[in-house]
Amino acid sequence: MGRKRIRNLLATLTDMGLIDTCRSRVASVMTFPCLTGWETVDGGITSNPLTHEQREE
Repeated sequence: MGRKRIRNLLATLTDMGLIDTCRSRVASVMTFPCLTGWETVDGGITSNPLTHEQREE
């Protein structure tokens, strides 16, 4: 995939509220506020600290 297609995909996901991106001169960081948590290999649950309800806009 080309850079333009990836940028458009990330912009679409951001518009849908599925990801948040924070860009700086050093790096870009993406968070997934649409996910409430992940299931670990051992069957445990890791909750997402950056859900929509917990973020401050």
